[in-house]
Amino acid sequence: QVAGHVQESATQRLMLERGDIDVARNLNPEDIAGARAAEGIAIDDELRGRLMYISVNQKHEMLSKPEVREAIKYLVDYEGMQNSFLNGQYTIHQNFLPRTYLGAVDENPFSLNIEKAKELLASAGVGPFEIEVGVREAQERIEIAQSLQNTFAQAGITLNITVGTAKAILGRYRARELDMYMGAWGPDYPDPHTNAGTFAYNPDNSDEAGATGLLAYRNAWDTGGLTEKVAAAVVEGDRDTRARMYAEIQSEFRDTAPFAVMFQKIEQTGRSEAVQNLNLGGAITAVSYWPVVK
Repeated sequence: QVAGHVQESATQRLMLERGDIDVARNLNPEDIAGARAAEGIAIDDELRGRLMYISVNQKHEMLSKPEVREAIKYLVDYEGMQNSFLNGQYTIHQNFLPRTYLGAVDENPFSLNIEKAKELLASAGVGPFEIEVGVREAQERIEIAQSLQNTFAQAGITLNITVGTAKAILGRYRARELDMYMGAWGPDYPDPHTNAGTFAYNPDNSDEAGATGLLAYRNAWDTGGLTEKVAAAVVEGDRDTRARMYAEIQSEFRDTAPFAVMFQKIEQTGRSEAVQNLNLGGAITAVSYWPVVK
């Protein structure tokens, strides 16, 4: 077998349809739709662990108010994005454990609701304000940020988008300098602690702690008691009890955290129908080519 790198999605699709290659792994939505209609080509959809989320800095006077944190979750056009430019590539998911993980839950209580967001902002005594969102230079992320800019504006929040290199944006995020971050997080290993231990765990919130690897720390969030619950869940020996603990942690996280988890990645792969048993590793990226038959 031979693995090769072809930059252009359209070229990959052409090669796949001609039979020059058996598998095309990163086709864009247009080429997926085209390949789906081609004879002898199958499209596989596989859930990945990558999550797309926004988070807000708890050092910020407005963004640290609980009502403002909640309002932001109602200012995301989850369905509009999922059904347009993210179509087939991301699915709505509002929890920090990806589907397929132990303890994963499917509750997605938030939807775009400008009026509800306005009520929450009013109850916090907050008038119109401006914030900066940092985004890495990747097309889908910029499009998500532009959608947020549009919906936030309808509730009186001006979102100024700063697009930069991964190094520049992540550097400021880790230094707790961004008002808001919009980006992705992928799990490092197939256990729930890989995400619980960064989204909902922050034992020392002081600047001196320098715990820049923790997402909760990057947003200056002390987790409101979730740190202790996460510490208990990781050492729990009973699988069912542990799954329940993570469900409870995520329920509280959805309500209180300065994070809005929005989407989970779907990887769409075009393959020749002659190729069988291709498994791309599910939620963690671990491709096994050895079981493949042709």
